[in-house]
Parts: sequence; C-alpha cells; structure tokens
Amino acid sequence: FFSLMLLGSIQSAQALSRSPASLEFLNTLVGSSSSPQQALLLRGHTLYARVTSVSLSGSADFAIPAGGDQCTGRTLLLIPSISQCSVTVVFSPTSSGLQNAELHLNTTAGNRTVSLSGTGTNPDISFSAVSFNPTNVGSADTQNITVTNNGSADYDVSFVGLSGGNADQFLITSDDCTSHVLSSGGGSCQVAVRFRPENGGSFTSQLNVSSTSFPSASLALSAQGLSPNLAVSVPTFNPTDVGSSDTQRFTVTNNGSGDLNISAILISGTNAGQFAIHQDNCTGVTVAASGGVCNVDVSFLPETDGSLNAIFNVISQNAPGTAIAFSANASFTNLAFSPLTFVNTEVPNHNVQTLTITNSGHSDFLVMGLTLS
Repeated sequence: FFSLMLLGSIQSAQALSRSPASLEFLNTLVGSSSSPQQALLLRGHTLYARVTSVSLSGSADFAIPAGGDQCTGRTLLLIPSISQCSVTVVFSPTSSGLQNAELHLNTTAGNRTVSLSGTGTNPDISFSAVSFNPTNVGSADTQNITVTNNGSADYDVSFVGLSGGNADQFLITSDDCTSHVLSSGGGSCQVAVRFRPENGGSFTSQLNVSSTSFPSASLALSAQGLSPNLAVSVPTFNPTDVGSSDTQRFTVTNNGSGDLNISAILISGTNAGQFAIHQDNCTGVTVAASGGVCNVDVSFLPETDGSLNAIFNVISQNAPGTAIAFSANASFTNLAFSPLTFVNTEVPNHNVQTLTITNSGHSDFLVMGLTLS
C-alpha cells in the first residue's frame, strides 16, 4: 500500500514537458506547403505516461501528415530511448495572412499544448484603370497601364501578351514588365497598349501578365472604333452646247460614326478633260460624323458633242475611297444654206428665190433674224 501511494504521488507531482512550446511557420506561399516541423513530448521525471490522443484545433491550414504522429498509443517510460515522442506538423495556407492553431498532446499523466502560427503569403496583381478613347479608323489611341503587386509575396513576370478575338486591333508598344520582379507591397511596372481599329465597331481583348511561379493575371480591354461612311450626291448637268459651260454641285456626306478625312477630289475617266473642278470645299477638310457635308462644284466644258462620261473620285485618309460615275450631254449646231442663183432679169421684172437653212447639228438653233450685207 505504501509503494502504490508513493508512485501516485510522484506521477501527479511531476509534469510532462513539450519542446518547443510553440511552432512558427514563417512566410509560406498560398497553395504550397511549408517544411515540416516537429514538436516533442518529453516524459521528464514522470515514471510513465501513455499518450491517448493527438489533435489539432484552430485553423484548418495546419495538418499532421501521414506518419507524422509518433505519439498516439505510445507509453513514455524512464528508459531514454522511449522517454519522448514526436509529432510533425505542416502548414499549407489557403489564404494570405496570419493563421493560428494548437497541437493537443493528451496523456494519462496530463495534457500539453503546443501553439502553432503561420503566415500565408501571396502576390496580388492589380491593373490601373484603362479607358481607350473612341478612335477613328486609321487613327490610334495609346494607353499606359500600370501593373502593381499589392500582395505579400514577390511576383516574377515572365511574359506579357494580348489575347482574345480582337487582339489584332491592339498592340503592346512598350513593356517594362517582362523579366521584371514585382516586389511585394506595391512593386509596379508599366505596359503601353495601342488601339488602332481597321473598321468601326466594338473591340475587346485581354492583357495577360504571366509568371513562372504564380497564376497569370489578366485585364479585360475594350475600345470603340469609329468608321466614316461617305456618300456622294451626283447632280444632273444641263445639255450644253459645245463651247458653252454648265456648273453643278457634288455633295459629299459622312453618314458614319467617325470623322471623315478627305485628302483629295479628282476627276478621271474617258472624258475627264471635258470637266473641271470649279470650286473644291472638300480637300483637306475633316467632315464630321453623323451627317457632316462638304461640296465640290464641277464645270462641264464640252469640246465635242454627244454623251460624255467621267468619274468623281473622293480619296480619304481613313475610309475606303469612292468613285462615282457621271455623264453629261453636249451638242452643237451645224447650219447649211441652200445656194441662190439669180438669172438675168429685165427691169422692172423681178426674180424670187427661196433660201433653205438646214441645221444638221444636235442642238436647236433659234433664228432671231436675217440681214443682207
């Protein structure tokens, strides 16, 4: 009876110990696992202690890997080789920031707790706001985009590129991000992207920043292309006598969504020499979108008769050129007189002859009067 009482007294008086009292897992990337760390349960001066269970509480980012629990079911005795046991813990953060947990070592001689702490780190890539201006076909708009790492881990940039269905309408004109390491807590770099639409409409693309160590970060891009749409109203020339002239006005209208830049107005075609630009209010002019107009006065100066054809050409810097065919009719008069032959006539007799005037031309001839000279 005396021996049993002494044994119980010694066991209750002597405490188990653990080493260390806490485990700290320093910065660990989110999505990865830390190096394993061990906590030891030491028998101390206790005669024996049976470990009944080992458990974790707190953050689920801490875990005991398979085979990491070398304590549960063990009996710690005075013999040095079995006077302690170990538990291995791994930290695998699922989010950035500080995480805490406790390792519980439960024995027949009392329970011990090891404090666990770990910090999950992760880069956090953001992009500055970008808004492309509505841009005329043939023109361009370039925007600078700042890429910033607001996270707690450095981000290595391996590649910067564009993707998406309209990526060919955008172009990276400068890039100081590729092969650059964006330090945690605000490291940044810049990329310049140019939008140059080939036609009108809405266009989208995606700026992709890739890393060898982390997932890519992307920024959606959108822009509006403005397209001019020119129309030409063709006048009707009056029938014009050879040697005379008739001037009529051509009107150029921009019905599109973008301004129209006109670089030249030309007359071409088979009979272009029979026409001349009298006044040009279009060349070098920017015709506003949605109904802007300009005018060109063209004179018809026929040198020959008949139906004469030419082409009215509008040449633009930012829209497909337009060639409009037109025509005008020219005519001339061709008068012929029948001969008059008077035979000898005695006085006071008289001889009457009829004069016939014939117009074989294509233009009417109004006879205002006849005179003899």
